Formats: sequence, structure tokens, C-alpha cells
Amino acid sequence: MKSRLRSRDKDVASIDMGPMIDMVFLLLIFTLVTARMTEESVVELDPPSSTQAERVQDLAVHVSVDRRGDLYVGNEMVGHFAQAAIAQQLAKKQSSHVVIHADGRTSTADLMHAMDVSREAGAAHVDLAAAKE
Repeated sequence: MKSRLRSRDKDVASIDMGPMIDMVFLLLIFTLVTARMTEESVVELDPPSSTQAERVQDLAVHVSVDRRGDLYVGNEMVGHFAQAAIAQQLAKKQSSHVVIHADGRTSTADLMHAMDVSREAGAAHVDLAAAKE
């Protein structure tokens, strides 16, 4: 009987960790490869130039109009909610000044729309940004 007990004592349970470590590394690599790398969104504009350009205060709300006529407040595209977004930013900054940054290829109709929306949102002063020549 003694021999049976001794043979059981020698059997030590062990778990092979190799496959589990391989799976963890594969999941890590998969996550790193498929992770979406985000960049800060920036509205790409080619501003018009002017010899009369002046620097303005930074308290203004900045509205951008790209060449397709899409409106942005800051770096966020606002679309049909432009008036509400501009009004919210005017209240937040306690300002009545809006600066419109338009692409040089923006149509006059889109530019006028941005100016009208800014006025309807409560802006007393609406300026057009331009690069100084």
C-alpha cells in the first residue's frame, strides 16, 4: 500500500502557460493593428488675401466655411445647427463678435449664408478673415 501513496504524491498538476501567453500577445497585436489612430480634426482652408487685413481680438467666435459651403464652429461641423452652435459660443465667450474664415474658393452665396446665420445667432459684428499680403 505504501507504493500506491508514493506514486500519487509524485503526480503534480501543472498548467502549460505557453498557449495562453501566445493568445494574449496575438490579441495585443490585433488590438494595436486595428486600433483607429485619430488625428485632431482641422478644417483645411485656403484663405483669401487682402492688403487691408488687420489682427482681431481672440474673444471672437470663429466660424469656418469650406469650399463646399459646410459650416464649422471651431473645428466641429455644425451643418443645420449652425445658428444654435454660434449662439452657444457667443454666450460662452460673452462676445458679440464673429470672425468668418472662408476658403478662397467659397461661393459668395455660402459666405453670405454664414454671415446671415451669424447675425441671426446674435452677432453684432461679423468680420471676414483674410491673409495679409
